[in-house]
Amino acid sequence: MTTFLDRQKAVELIDNACFAGARLSAACDILDVSPRTVQRWRGQEKPDGRKAAAQQRTPGNKLSQREQDKILTICNQPEFANMPPNQIVPALADQGTYIASESSFYRVLRKADQLAHRGKAKPPTHTRLGTNTSGLLKLQKIKTAVNEGRMRCVMNHSRLY
Repeated sequence: MTTFLDRQKAVELIDNACFAGARLSAACDILDVSPRTVQRWRGQEKPDGRKAAAQQRTPGNKLSQREQDKILTICNQPEFANMPPNQIVPALADQGTYIASESSFYRVLRKADQLAHRGKAKPPTHTRLGTNTSGLLKLQKIKTAVNEGRMRCVMNHSRLY
């Protein structure tokens, strides 16, 4: 999608070309725009204000800073520190407490950069393929064969690892 300023510049360039004697369709072909699009752009004299209005507006159900702090406090408690939000929210519901939805928990934790490995949880120490890169080489050969049109069947992916 082009911005309003880009559209104005394009219409100005096309108008200058047409004033100099070029046909509208030829000028539009150079910018890779259809003549109908240029006609529509000429009818728009001001930018669409919906984006600016949406950025200024805050939703009525947005979590307050106090609620976000409460979510972080709960997630960092020892009993919930090693649990993901999809386990924390039901556990709180069993206790009869509702703070926010599961997606809100994820959103707040992601914003605070605490989504992974909170508390005593440790990051994984192994990789999927490990030091054996033959699986990657096989995948690359298959992708190349498929892209070149030499391979018509799909191989069983369990043989790749």
